[in-house]
Amino acid sequence: MWTYSWKGETIVLRDVADKILAWVTKFQQIGDIAVQYDPTHAALPWAAFRFVLQCAVGDSQKRGELMVGLEVIANVLARGKIYETLYLVSGSRTNGLEDALVGLYASALAYLARAKRYFGHASGVRVVAAVFDIGGLSTLLEDVNSRESVVQKEVAIAEAQYQRSAHQDLTDGMGRLRSILKDLERPIERIESKVMEIHDGLQEAQRIEILKWLSPVIYEAHHDNALQGRTSGTGEWLLRRGEFVNWRSSDKSAFLWLHGEPGAGKTKLVALVIETLRRSWNLNSEALAYFYCNRDEADRNKPEVILRILLRQLAISEDGPLLQPLVVHYQMEKKKGFPSGPPGVQKCLDLILETVDCYSRATFVIDALDECDRERREALFDALKTIQARSKCVVHLFVSSRRDRDIRLQFASVPKVSIRATDNADDIEHFVREEVASCIEKKRLLGGDVDSKLREEVICTLISKADGMFLWVSLQIQHICRMSIESDVRKTLGTLPKTLHDTYAAIFELIEMESESGPRLAKKAMLWVMACVRPVSPDELSEAVSLSEGLPVSFEVLLELCHNFLVIDHQLNCIRFGHLSVHEFLEKTHLNVVDAHQHIA
Repeated sequence: MWTYSWKGETIVLRDVADKILAWVTKFQQIGDIAVQYDPTHAALPWAAFRFVLQCAVGDSQKRGELMVGLEVIANVLARGKIYETLYLVSGSRTNGLEDALVGLYASALAYLARAKRYFGHASGVRVVAAVFDIGGLSTLLEDVNSRESVVQKEVAIAEAQYQRSAHQDLTDGMGRLRSILKDLERPIERIESKVMEIHDGLQEAQRIEILKWLSPVIYEAHHDNALQGRTSGTGEWLLRRGEFVNWRSSDKSAFLWLHGEPGAGKTKLVALVIETLRRSWNLNSEALAYFYCNRDEADRNKPEVILRILLRQLAISEDGPLLQPLVVHYQMEKKKGFPSGPPGVQKCLDLILETVDCYSRATFVIDALDECDRERREALFDALKTIQARSKCVVHLFVSSRRDRDIRLQFASVPKVSIRATDNADDIEHFVREEVASCIEKKRLLGGDVDSKLREEVICTLISKADGMFLWVSLQIQHICRMSIESDVRKTLGTLPKTLHDTYAAIFELIEMESESGPRLAKKAMLWVMACVRPVSPDELSEAVSLSEGLPVSFEVLLELCHNFLVIDHQLNCIRFGHLSVHEFLEKTHLNVVDAHQHIA
């Protein structure tokens, strides 16, 4: 049995066993240092602990609950022994702490004594006891946790006294004890030898061949693109939110859903999360895999494509070799002549489950889940849930999306963070001030001739009307930067559109007001981008429109005519809509996919 349900959470027993081993090792280290101070209180419960541990390992009944309890008590006893040595030495005894420790050890002994009696019964009696909790082990473990909280309060008092006393420089051994105490407060990681020492027997060219066969998608470029334009220092509010802190620090499998309205900055926040995780990533024992969905690109909006990229990242070990599950599957397919092509959803799922257990922890981050094919994304929901439910290692999932109905139903019971205007108000102000300053410095706003009064008027107006939408702010700044007269800027500030939809409507009016062939060329360019199943390069778009017009039209002119509805992605060297919401606005109001395909035909 690899997992055990405890208080509504799934516990990975292998991880609990690893923790017990770690606490026991720490206890032995403490003994080597603390023997000269004779901390005797912990000796009695520790002897009982060793007996119950031996019983629990050999009995399948209630093993999960006992493993959880033994992990808690092993940690408590190890820390208690340090507290005795640090704070109950001669001349500085703290009665409150000593009484609290004695109470804690008595509670631990009660738990261990009850466990000992439980294992003294025949197996049939144990089955009945497990069903009806006759042993009362759960209640006793809660008492241990409660008394441990009392000890922590007394430790805080003792530490304050310790810092004021002459004992703080007592010996080097005390410093080592404090170091061990910090170790006991950290989560234990299971490091698999399969990751530490792995050889796939492949040459570099063969590895590249396998990875390209699995998926050629350049996911790193998508991440680099998401990082572009992110204002330094923004997004920190998410990292401080309790939901995120709990998700990140949990030593159990965990899920977190980030949702918000279009233009609220979800993708930038996801990029920040990935960068934050990378900084603390243990390359030898942890896996990090991510993906940025995109509705307008066929290789970024299908469940099997997303799973292939996640598998690809899992399969790459730090020192180069590929993990065996993928290598074995590829070689089998190669012998058969690749009849099925790259793996589909189910095979990807099977390979991910095999590969993920090479790690102690795996974290998956998916941005814009709502941009995955609406008709097929249920398969992705199911796959993510299966990975978390069936993996033997700790699996953390972080997903961002809009609040589409099917996604809300799927994630109704998981922890979530909603992006509210009050959450990113400071970030909006920071963003506005930096962008306006940059536009003035680079002479994009009124040629750089902007006095302090107008500058503050622009900043304050944008901040007050942003309502948490970075995209709205960006579009308004781009719009006023097209103006050459100060009075026009002031007039526009007084009539700014309230919503993204109103903003897009105003921009489309500007496109329609272009002279002569301008509106026609802009619509043709947008129809081409809308209809293409893959990203179109600047030269390809220019050539396509030029052929239909019978005269040369540069992509720079086309971008100018489209008034920021289309932008150039320098990372991927392609032309795309500035945001998914632009595409959606055009589909609902002025252009549609049928027209786009007819235009291309």
